[in-house]
Amino acid sequence: MFPTASGGLYSLFSIDVISCFSIDPRVLCAARRRHFQFHEIFGHVPKISYLTAASVSVGTWHERTRLHGGVHEGDGMTANKMSRNKSPSCYNYITRHCGNQSFFVVYSSCLWRGTFPHVVDPQTPGAVDTIIHLGDCWRKEDIVPHKHDIIHYNRQIGGYFASAYRYLAAAAQIYLDTAVCSAPYAKPVAQKTLHQLVETYIKPLAPTGRSEGFLRKLFLTAITPAGILCHVPSFAGATTCVLEGDGFVTAEILQTLCKEYLAKGYDVEAFYSPLNPDTQIDHLYIPALSLLFATHDTVNQFPLPQGAVSLPMELSLPEDIAATVTQNNALLRQLLDTSVQTIRKAKATHDLLETCYVPHMDFGKVEEIKDSILSALPLD
Repeated sequence: MFPTASGGLYSLFSIDVISCFSIDPRVLCAARRRHFQFHEIFGHVPKISYLTAASVSVGTWHERTRLHGGVHEGDGMTANKMSRNKSPSCYNYITRHCGNQSFFVVYSSCLWRGTFPHVVDPQTPGAVDTIIHLGDCWRKEDIVPHKHDIIHYNRQIGGYFASAYRYLAAAAQIYLDTAVCSAPYAKPVAQKTLHQLVETYIKPLAPTGRSEGFLRKLFLTAITPAGILCHVPSFAGATTCVLEGDGFVTAEILQTLCKEYLAKGYDVEAFYSPLNPDTQIDHLYIPALSLLFATHDTVNQFPLPQGAVSLPMELSLPEDIAATVTQNNALLRQLLDTSVQTIRKAKATHDLLETCYVPHMDFGKVEEIKDSILSALPLD
């Protein structure tokens, strides 16, 4: 479920991709100049995420710019600065964040970090794709003396992340065991809640006139050195319905709601579980209605906004099943806590690795590259 790789979660919200894309109502799914902050989980992107390699290559981009360079060479920093500086005031844009670093989107162009885990080979170099090598901004003669330290730190970081992935894979199995044990008792609760939500939110809606809405698949929850974070600023002011039950109980409800809204022609943003990223929806957002359905459980510590509708989904379990679920939940929390602690060690080691690079980088040259990219972006 989790890829075994030596990349990882170094900072919480740096930018991996900045995209300026063609104004297409299927893609926009949001108010103008709205700042999104969404996550991938350990390099895993849902199979039909809008900004995966496949979707970025569909030909809707006037230009794609790839920043190549390790995590020490300023690619994430450059994307971050672009999102904070000129872009918010001059462009339609969307930012996409992953647990490692993150990425940013502005309409009709795309700036993509080309370092692991978001490596995308250029398909039309020179015509559409521009490759920028940030390694040109370092002083190699000053870095070479630190070679043995760099190799040592990289091996340590890889080991920590491999360990964290194993803990998370074990957590996913415990989570699955709880879902299987609870399934017969969860179904009637889910059906009752679904009926209530359909009557309240779906039936009063008239169709939009479109044959089908557009679905974007994303993450809202990230497992980071600072803990498990559920990043929600983009939904300030949205009508919010919080389902207070385990994700494996709410997933069927949200999947059904997702299909209903799409069938009525509404665009939908589905946010997937970090423990079951291919199939389990944890949160659902309908931009045209400013309506959010969110899950609050052990994995998703979703803050309850003021005025939110809260729907408790407690299960009535037999004593033996309840004991198993209690034991599993304790194991799940322990495994998640241990994985976060291990990722935190990787982050601390990465900070040491940075000391081998930062003093020997020409950040003035990085700034020049940032400015040249911004100046080349087409205005609305």
